Amino acid sequence: MPNSRPVLANLPLVLDWRENDVNRAPQLLFADAALRDADDNFAGGSLMLQGLAAGDIVSVRDVGQGVGQIGFDGQTATFGGVAFATVAGGEGAAFEVSFNGAATTAAVEALLANLTFQTFDDAPTFQRRFDLRLEDAAGAVAQSPS
Repeated sequence: MPNSRPVLANLPLVLDWRENDVNRAPQLLFADAALRDADDNFAGGSLMLQGLAAGDIVSVRDVGQGVGQIGFDGQTATFGGVAFATVAGGEGAAFEVSFNGAATTAAVEALLANLTFQTFDDAPTFQRRFDLRLEDAAGAVAQSPS
């Protein structure tokens, strides 16, 4: 049976913020993100978010280690207390995530819903477009709408 492509939903085409909001505290990027993947094969897959400018920071909100929660220590993401991803970049450069053998569709969806954006630019662009690319273990790709 051929590998099915992951399907992303509820990702905004353009993100809108007020300067005071994104300067004061990280804002959720894709709080309503939804992900489907019939194969549930993200072990060895990756996620990349591009389009960051100098002063921009993309990270992961650390919710906790409980069932269904995303945890984050600055480098490793957990889902329900189980490490499933390693994170790199995200400060003025591409934000990259590598998934390990514990990565599931539910974990990746929760990660997407907990991605945050903050900028320390004195005059940030209020409307932003980021390019999101999600690849499963077999190389099937889902991308943010363009």
